[in-house]
Amino acid sequence: MKNEEKKIDSNFDHKKFGRKIGYLISAVMQIIFITVINKYYPEMKFLTSDFSKFLWAFNVAVFVSVMVDIILIFYDVYRFKAFLGLFKNIFSWRAFYILYVTFPFDFSKTDYSQGKITVKTVIIIILAGVSIGIIVDFFKLVLGKKEPKKS
Repeated sequence: MKNEEKKIDSNFDHKKFGRKIGYLISAVMQIIFITVINKYYPEMKFLTSDFSKFLWAFNVAVFVSVMVDIILIFYDVYRFKAFLGLFKNIFSWRAFYILYVTFPFDFSKTDYSQGKITVKTVIIIILAGVSIGIIVDFFKLVLGKKEPKKS
């Protein structure tokens, strides 16, 4: 019986299982997030009517991200993961760029007077971070390691 347990345990990849759980949790959290934003954004007093100009890009970026997470649950290979990460980051960058350009926020109705500067700065930092992610995923895709051979 102990040999069978060792054999089962040696065939089970704990790291991949943990990543798969992470992908699942990420997909579920994003679905919850997109549902809340789409349902309650009209009630958020600091958002302007221009938010709808950004919302489509947000929905597409989150949809792509959820689909990538679901695909990676079933097929998690290094270079393919880099390709999907690159794909997902391009959609994310586009959404944040549209958010920056449309800037659908009005902080005059709130007590936070520095909101515009703060939010624009945060969006620029996010755009820079996503840009770095795009470059990293590109190099992972092109120069990435090969999958180890299974024996």
